[in-house]
Amino acid sequence: MSLPTYEEALHYWREFERYLVETRYSIRDENGVPLEHSYDDIINRVANWITSKDTIEKLPESLQPFVNDRLQDIKTALLNKYIILATPVLMNGGSRSRRLGYFSCFPLGYVEDSIDDIMKKAKLMADIYLKGGGAGINISKLRSKGSLVDNHQGFASGPVSFLQIFDSIAGTISQGGRRRGALMVDCSENNLDWEDFINCKSRNKQTLQNMNISLDIEDDLSENVINKVAKSIWECGDPGLIFIRNAYNNTPIPRELDPRHVNPCSEYMSVAMTACNLLSVNVTKLAKISNSILHLMELIDNASYLSCIIGTILIYQEEGYPDETIKSNNLQYRPVGIGMLGLHGAMIRSNIEYNSESGLLFVE
Repeated sequence: MSLPTYEEALHYWREFERYLVETRYSIRDENGVPLEHSYDDIINRVANWITSKDTIEKLPESLQPFVNDRLQDIKTALLNKYIILATPVLMNGGSRSRRLGYFSCFPLGYVEDSIDDIMKKAKLMADIYLKGGGAGINISKLRSKGSLVDNHQGFASGPVSFLQIFDSIAGTISQGGRRRGALMVDCSENNLDWEDFINCKSRNKQTLQNMNISLDIEDDLSENVINKVAKSIWECGDPGLIFIRNAYNNTPIPRELDPRHVNPCSEYMSVAMTACNLLSVNVTKLAKISNSILHLMELIDNASYLSCIIGTILIYQEEGYPDETIKSNNLQYRPVGIGMLGLHGAMIRSNIEYNSESGLLFVE
C-alpha cells in the first residue's frame, strides 16, 4: 500500500476538518443544515462575537477601556490561530443557541450526604452538559454501605451505588447536543467504601463507561492501596490518583478555600462550584513568525496576556452560566486556564533538541 501524495493527504485532511466542523461546531439553519464548513468559518464568527460591542459592554465599566485597547490584537491572534479556544466557546460564541455556555470545566465539589443533594448535583450536571461543559464531583461525604439511615430504620446503599445515576446522565445528555458528556468522580481513601470505589469499573466492564474515577490520596500512599489500585488500573484503566497534599502545595488559590476539586480530566483543581474557560497558546504558529528564541518567548508572553483578557471577557458573559452560585463564585475568583499546544513543532522549527541544554531552558 503506497503512501498518499501531498495533494491526497491535504484532501483527506480538509474532508476531516469539514466533517468535524459540521458535526461539532457549526451553527445551523432552521432545518439543521450546517452553515459553517471550516475552522476559519468558526473562528471568524467567534472572533467577531468576542470583540463585539455587545460582548464588551457586559464587562464592568472600569475594564472596558483597557479591553477595548486590545481588541484588534485579540482578533488578529484568534484569526491567525495564535490562540485556540475551547469547544464550548467555538460552539456557542455568537451562535443562536438557547443553551449558551462558554466554560469547559466545572468542579462541583462534594455531593452532600442526602438524596436531595444527590439529585440536585445530577440536575446541575445535566444543565452543564447542555451548555457544552464537563463536570467533576466528589462522593467522599456519602455514607458507607450498610450505615444506618432514616432514624436507624434502614441501611445506606453506599456511595458507589449512586454512580450509575451520574454515569447515565453523562451518557445520555450530550454536551451542547453534539458530544457525550464528560464526568470525573473522585472519592477519598478515607471513605470506608474506597475499595468498592476503585473496583467499581473493573468488576463489570460494561458499566460506568461514561465517567473517569480517581482516588483522593490524603496522606502517603500505602502499599495496600497502591497494590489494589494498580490491579484495577491493569484491568480497566481506572482509577486515577489525586494527591491532595500536592494540590494544596502547588496552587495559587488560598488553602482555606479548599482548592481540591477537579474537572473531568483533573488537570484543573479549584474551588467547588466554579467554572474555568480554557485557552491554548499555539506555539508552533508563533514559531513560524519569530526570528529568534527570544522573540518567540516575547510572542508567547503576549499571546498568554491576550488569552487572559479573552478569559476575563468570557467570565462576564452571564448567559453562559448554568447556576447562580457558579456565576457568583466565578465573578469573585475569575478562574482562567491557559495552556500551550504545538511545543514539539515549535522546537523542531527552532532547531532545539529535547535532550539539549537549550531544550531544557526552552521547556522551563
